[in-house]
Amino acid sequence: MTINDYNLPYDYSRCMGTDSETCQDCMRKLSPGREHWQSYISCVPDVYGECEAKISVVQWNERSL
Repeated sequence: MTINDYNLPYDYSRCMGTDSETCQDCMRKLSPGREHWQSYISCVPDVYGECEAKISVVQWNERSL
């Protein structure tokens, strides 16, 4: 299964993210977009590398377990 197999529901905002390590496994950045239905947010990790809007791939995979 690849990252393109995951889609955020249209009511989840997407984010373009940054080049930081924090953003590299965030579903808001990695999932394919639905431009006509999804809103975008602009988040930047804080000085500790944390982002309050991040949805990690691990969290996404574990959400239904």
